[in-house]
Amino acid sequence: MEDQPLMREALRLYVDSTEDLSLAGEAGDSETAVRDVLAIEPDVVVMDIDLLGKNGIHTAQELLDSMPALAILMVTTFTTDHHVVRPLRAGARGYITKDTPA
Repeated sequence: MEDQPLMREALRLYVDSTEDLSLAGEAGDSETAVRDVLAIEPDVVVMDIDLLGKNGIHTAQELLDSMPALAILMVTTFTTDHHVVRPLRAGARGYITKDTPA
């Protein structure tokens, strides 16, 4: 779940090039993300903290209320402690920055 089309494309290309992963869907806003994740029921969701609509943290909390076993990996450009702790407290299983090498 990423609001920037270029970043969504980069994530899609990476997932498609990795044998162990398959892309189940993608969304650019929180409303579409919640609808699609609940319908598709993926194992893992990669989500931007700065998602359009509700931010990624609120969207993650909403998804985890319905799917507590869902693994959410938060992705963002922010590197401050505040931006790392908030998604983890919301239930995300991990956190990476957009400048992390593939």
